[in-house]
Amino acid sequence: MPELLLGAVILVLGLWAIKAFSKADPKQATRVMRALGGVALLIFAVFLLLRGEIAVAVPAGLFGLGLLGWVSMQPRDLFAAYFDRRAPGWREYTQGNAGAGSGGRPAPSGKMT
Repeated sequence: MPELLLGAVILVLGLWAIKAFSKADPKQATRVMRALGGVALLIFAVFLLLRGEIAVAVPAGLFGLGLLGWVSMQPRDLFAAYFDRRAPGWREYTQGNAGAGSGGRPAPSGKMT
């Protein structure tokens, strides 16, 4: 019996939320949904962190913070941070090979066919 009552309360609250959401201003609704998504992702990240899944918890937490507007990292910055952790010498390698013939392979001679 308590499960039936709880289900009815959840159903009524859900219908009320849908009705309120349909009448809301789209810009305000977007802000609210981003905030709810950000908080949900932060809670999920904490849950994953407590389970020891750090590799999944950190990106989820950063994405949640980004939805809340607390972190404004561009995808380029995320990739750079990832490569800094996985391959510490990647910046020197890419900057060293930026010019033709500046290391590694010799500069190609002739036309491209």
